[in-house]
Amino acid sequence: MRLWSRKQFLLLFFSFFCVISVCRAAEYEEVIMDGTVYKTAVYIRTVPENPRPAVLITGGVHGSEPAGAAAAEKMRAVEIKAGTLIVVPRVNNLALKANRRTLPEIEDVNRAYPGRKNGTPAERIAFEITGLIRRYNVSVVIDMHEALDFTYMDKRSLGQSILPAVNPQSRALAEKAIAYINTTLQKPHEKFVVKRSGPVAGSTAFSAGSPFQRRRFHSGNKQKTAAERTDQAACDDS
Repeated sequence: MRLWSRKQFLLLFFSFFCVISVCRAAEYEEVIMDGTVYKTAVYIRTVPENPRPAVLITGGVHGSEPAGAAAAEKMRAVEIKAGTLIVVPRVNNLALKANRRTLPEIEDVNRAYPGRKNGTPAERIAFEITGLIRRYNVSVVIDMHEALDFTYMDKRSLGQSILPAVNPQSRALAEKAIAYINTTLQKPHEKFVVKRSGPVAGSTAFSAGSPFQRRRFHSGNKQKTAAERTDQAACDDS
């Protein structure tokens, strides 16, 4: 089975916004939710002379979807010639450690956007990620998850699909993404589709795509081995 590789995923998204290169960029780290049990790392790579556009990649929003976190972690290694790459690979760190979608005391981060400064833990996490989007003037947000099945086989599943935010720019770019990805996949059930349904209210896509008019994508893949799921860079809004 031919998989959608990490390299193909990176080339797909960054070919629209950043030039892949072996040049060096400045790297540094931040922490969101610092001083709490929910703290998690933010990894930033930027070209000081040309820091635009900015791309934010998040993973691990749901702790029962570890491939999204692992794929986001791998994205940290991409070299850029221009722009800024921001990666938050383990958004819901405690849920990832527990291998659960979320914890009762946290609630669902992907229903908590744009968040509240003094809200629930999920709302506070969402609030800080929203702050990253504002502070770095992010143009593209990619939120990485897993799905249970191929959407080709089960229309209720989000596997092998892209769910753009509800704005024309996101949908147009999602269509371009599909056209590129599907040239690399031979089996019909592995080919990606653009979902017509909009993102769920309170999700990363809903917040990034609607209030901010950022380009936002969703794509998901059927669960396979951990290595296969990670290399396919599953993205999801479920």
